[in-house]
Amino acid sequence: MNLRLDLLKDEEVRFPGRLSRPAMVKLGVVAAAALVAVVVGGLILRGRVTRGRLRRLRASMKKIDASYQIVRGMQKDLVANRNLQNDLQGWTRARLSSAQVLRRLQSIVPPEMELKRFTFAARFEMIPPPKWKKDSPPTPGLRYTMRIEGRVISEFAETVVVEFLRTLKSAAGFGGLLESVKLERLHRDPTVGAGQEARVFSVLLETVVRRMEPEEAATNRTDEVSQ
Repeated sequence: MNLRLDLLKDEEVRFPGRLSRPAMVKLGVVAAAALVAVVVGGLILRGRVTRGRLRRLRASMKKIDASYQIVRGMQKDLVANRNLQNDLQGWTRARLSSAQVLRRLQSIVPPEMELKRFTFAARFEMIPPPKWKKDSPPTPGLRYTMRIEGRVISEFAETVVVEFLRTLKSAAGFGGLLESVKLERLHRDPTVGAGQEARVFSVLLETVVRRMEPEEAATNRTDEVSQ
């Protein structure tokens, strides 16, 4: 009877053309470790490249931000200057010169009339938007109030005063300027001696509200109305 003894351990068994299981496990572990090392190395290298790019981008952004802040400051100054220009244009368009009004009065005052006092005042008023622009803000404006006090020495003093009021309403330069003409008082002048007819009077004038808007806004508003 023939006996065959196998004195090799299982892990020492070699098969022709094949790797043992432990060797394959070791080889897989080494390969996995190498792959992990390559991936980690690639990530580290990419991180370094990315950090370098980030530093360069931050440096560029600082330069750009400095220029951007300068541009923003210039834009704010430009807006402020434009607003100031619009305000000045609005004031100019709404302004009414008292000297100009007096020159106009001079051309229509009858020879029998003597002006004693002239007062001139202005006040702010807000003009509501038109019906087709209800959501628009109101427009600021100026309304002027003038008071004329004087005396007429004439046999027909009252008629002279009435005609003067009618002329104020229709005279060139006043027809589109005045909104109301009101005779406040008209009575006999006690300082005039006997044999003369004289009347003292006081007239209150109010202008239409003059819009405080630049020329461009006034042009646009006129175009909208015409359309």
